[in-house]
Amino acid sequence: MFHDLYTDVSEARQPTWAQREVLDLLGLTPTSALVRLSLSDWRRVNNVVDALAQARQRPAAIPRPRTGAGSPDGGSTDVHYMVGQVA
Repeated sequence: MFHDLYTDVSEARQPTWAQREVLDLLGLTPTSALVRLSLSDWRRVNNVVDALAQARQRPAAIPRPRTGAGSPDGGSTDVHYMVGQVA
């Protein structure tokens, strides 16, 4: 296979730790120090890196206390109660 440097739209980079984590999550675990992806794929990896960093900085949601099986009166969950919550 011929590799033309002038028409190549990919870039070989040494990924950061966070980029390697995303590549691993995507099942693209690199076998070498340099990873070659298209520029748009590098942007996608960086977007996921940013999203993970933001998600890790947000405080965890505090779960609401539950009584019984989920209905306010502690009884069994009623379909009518669930529809009222969704609507």
